[in-house]
Amino acid sequence: MSAAVKILTHPGLCLAFRLALAWLFLGAAWPKLVCPAAFSVSVAAYRIAPDSLINLTAVTLPWTELFVGIGILIGLRVRACALILIGQLLFFIAMLAIAITAGVTAESCGCEVPGFTEEFGWDSVWRDVVFIALAVHVALFDKRGYSVDGLLARRAAG
Repeated sequence: MSAAVKILTHPGLCLAFRLALAWLFLGAAWPKLVCPAAFSVSVAAYRIAPDSLINLTAVTLPWTELFVGIGILIGLRVRACALILIGQLLFFIAMLAIAITAGVTAESCGCEVPGFTEEFGWDSVWRDVVFIALAVHVALFDKRGYSVDGLLARRAAG
């Protein structure tokens, strides 16, 4: 096994990426869960979703972020969680790109993640691209190290 493969598949690297993704999604979910009305204003500011979907999105999206964030954090169904995160991030990128190119201006991207500026613009798109790269890495290379999935697999094997 080459040194590059050993590094890419190292359980510590996968754990670090999982922790970063969990921090992103749990950090984004919490403020939205606490105040869905404020998040619905952010969704409406994009001027993309029909009015009938704004409140539904504001209520359901944070719960998805929460459950997938917990799953990726504890390592339960890691590949499935990573794929859901990739899908959500691609959706966020598409929504941002459509809104930006349509000339929409908003005070924030609606993420509200601690440690990130709330910029509405291409910086948010590139940030999400980086997180997609982390999630792709986790989906491809996480081998159940430091996870509930790994614990369950070891318990079943022995």
